[in-house]
Amino acid sequence: MRSTRLAGFGAAILLATAVPAADSRPDFSGDRFLIGRWSCDAAREGRPPARENAAYSWGLGGRWLQLRYTLHPAENGVRPTTTDAWETFDPALKKWVYISVSSDGSHGISYSDGWKDGVKVYGPGGAESQPFRLTATRVNDREFTEVAQIPSKGDDWRTVFSLRCRRDE
Repeated sequence: MRSTRLAGFGAAILLATAVPAADSRPDFSGDRFLIGRWSCDAAREGRPPARENAAYSWGLGGRWLQLRYTLHPAENGVRPTTTDAWETFDPALKKWVYISVSSDGSHGISYSDGWKDGVKVYGPGGAESQPFRLTATRVNDREFTEVAQIPSKGDDWRTVFSLRCRRDE
């Protein structure tokens, strides 16, 4: 999830108290295809296309899916932004939790119910002030997409960011 939602101190305490048993590990079976390096084409609302490089690995004792990605904007003079992110399952919330911090100072937290038929949808927690959704779709073992949207008029959603990622050879 690429979000700039603020993770408050209360959310950090909640996450710190929702610790699973020492011998339990989340069921990452739906995420295993992500492990490795990816090259992505990024489309951003109102901006030129960009490139993104991403690397997924297991982190923090195998209890977190770890992601590092760098967005390389096409605009002259605009520096790349690197983001470190982690995802795990919180058994108390019964949700997947995604936490990110970026070199531009942004940070965020989002939640998902998990993979269903090759699609994983992330959104804000209950206390978030601005709704959003990010839909990740597994095309196959070598390709996935992400679409970030915010509410528009009525029940419509406006796409503000999208990615098409292909596994590096």
